[in-house]
Amino acid sequence: MSASPATCSLVLVCKQRHVSAESSPLSKTAFDVELEDWIAHRLMDDQPPDPDPTGEITETTEPAHVLAARLATVVPGETMAGLLALQDESLATLAATDAELRAFNTFSAARFDGTAARVETHVAMLRTLKADLDNVFKRVRALKTKVAKKYPTQYAEYMRHNVNGGNDEGDE
Repeated sequence: MSASPATCSLVLVCKQRHVSAESSPLSKTAFDVELEDWIAHRLMDDQPPDPDPTGEITETTEPAHVLAARLATVVPGETMAGLLALQDESLATLAATDAELRAFNTFSAARFDGTAARVETHVAMLRTLKADLDNVFKRVRALKTKVAKKYPTQYAEYMRHNVNGGNDEGDE
């Protein structure tokens, strides 16, 4: 196959960039070399002409523009139209889902505010109840100690017959 003048120009531009890149302190990566080889290979296969308005590839044309133009011709138009329609449909679905999530978050925030206030009252009641129970068990322990000192034999007899072994539920 013979290469068109435009193809030769692109390869020349790529080779010039390759030489200038080798002379610069930054070396080319393997990806850059592979990309240039791929561009040269695709251009040698007599691809359809560039969709450039002028229809020409000149030496001043950037390789990136040429690559983009060539890639645009790889996928058929109806396939691209189908992909764009699918993207539009996905965008509409995402927008609807976003609206639903925003509504749900607003609803959840309102419900949380109401529920948080009720939970706070329950927590306050439980803290008061715990403090009251701690006070009751402290008083019971004090009474047991007082009884054990005042009536040691009867208290020991009581402890022998007590099933719990003398431990109340609140003792620690």
